[in-house]
Amino acid sequence: MRIVIVGAGIAGLAVARGLSLIGHEVEIYEQAPELKPIGAGLSLSANALRALRTLGLYDAVLAEAQRIDRICWIRGVTCCR
Repeated sequence: MRIVIVGAGIAGLAVARGLSLIGHEVEIYEQAPELKPIGAGLSLSANALRALRTLGLYDAVLAEAQRIDRICWIRGVTCCR
């Protein structure tokens, strides 16, 4: 089946990956002319890690990940160590 996905965000790309793994032809449309890194952090819960395993992306994501061992808030400002 040919499926069109609108939006190349996290959800759109994850759905596209999952559908392609089960044999669908997937086409993604994104309004941005190019995808750029935005410099934001992303916290992955246990369920997110399970989803990455299912999508075959767990090892690739963990190879790029950085573990945060502690987060503290001082006077309303977040700082990581």
